[in-house]
Amino acid sequence: MQTLVENVAAWLVGDGPEAGVAVACQCTLVRNLADFVFPARCSDEEKRSIEQRVNAVLAGLGLFESGSYCSLADLEADQVRFLAERRLIPAELVTASGPRGAYISADQGTTIAVNGSDHLCLTMTGSGLQIQDLWTQVNLLDDNIGRSLDYAFSERFGYLTASLGHTGTGLKVSAILHLPALTLSNRVQGLVASARARGQAVYGFKPTLSGTASGSSAQASDLDLEETASEEGGYAGRAFYSDLSGATYGDIGEAYGDLYLLTNLATLGASEEEIVFRLRQGATGIIAQEKKARDALRREKPRQLEDQVARALGLARNVRLLGFDEGVSLLSALRLGVTTGLIEGYSLQDANELLLASQAAHIRMRIGPDCDEWALSAARADLFRARFSQEV
Repeated sequence: MQTLVENVAAWLVGDGPEAGVAVACQCTLVRNLADFVFPARCSDEEKRSIEQRVNAVLAGLGLFESGSYCSLADLEADQVRFLAERRLIPAELVTASGPRGAYISADQGTTIAVNGSDHLCLTMTGSGLQIQDLWTQVNLLDDNIGRSLDYAFSERFGYLTASLGHTGTGLKVSAILHLPALTLSNRVQGLVASARARGQAVYGFKPTLSGTASGSSAQASDLDLEETASEEGGYAGRAFYSDLSGATYGDIGEAYGDLYLLTNLATLGASEEEIVFRLRQGATGIIAQEKKARDALRREKPRQLEDQVARALGLARNVRLLGFDEGVSLLSALRLGVTTGLIEGYSLQDANELLLASQAAHIRMRIGPDCDEWALSAARADLFRARFSQEV
């Protein structure tokens, strides 16, 4: 766990194609073993057998030479939330019970979750928009694992999963997009209709309660000292969790930091190649619109844009208490400043790393678990001041 905390995930570097708009992309395959019921109906003994069988296959493929397996039963609550905040495990694995865990590669770009909603969830994450490359990698990994494991498969329906929304190919492809110019010009709503016509959906990123991973919107302010709903009864922080169904995301009107998730809705009735092609095509179109909108913003409202970026930079350099919501909004303006050349000496990696590091469990992993919302806000402000100091 300490290695994961200290090392930067490869996809945070921000050097992928179209990284100025596409923060990251993912390809995920959901699979189940034919001789076991779905995890929700499995006994702990059965889950343990699945875990052991999967680990034996991964060892045979030599994957432990470039990664390791984390058993969630051996981790503390904040450590599990940390993995979810870093998008290394889906939210379904946080709320599951019994023997479960995840293989995580050294560069944190490949994860294999075991005994979440389904027996296996294979995920590849990359910087920018490199969906085709990620699909090639996760497809190869799936083929190698599938040679040793008998997947639940129907000639009529395809791969069988715990959710009907994943039955078929079991493939979920998604891209995290930063769309500040389209948001400012009120054009994001139009993306929703066009995406649905392609069999896709656009969700807004919204903070969840890191104590529950329930996906429900947090109502209390980060600076509100009233206790928020936490399973442990303590202070619950804010975070961005990743799931496979869109439950932890919200309506586009609820998007924080001008961040949106584009993903395919169904996996049945289309081939994997078709799903990948359509998602990449849809994301490319949205990116082109965002770039055009940014150019128009710089041309027609340069002073307003400069003021927004300058205010965000000034606040980041001087803030003493910073709620998660406000921090995400600051990062949106700072990221826009970096990509438009209004801020020099900083990179997309700075913004990407702060997006994860400012989440509650990430902070607790650094300063300790016994901290309330005031301590979280102070530590978050320290992160911003340190990263965006005057000395670059």
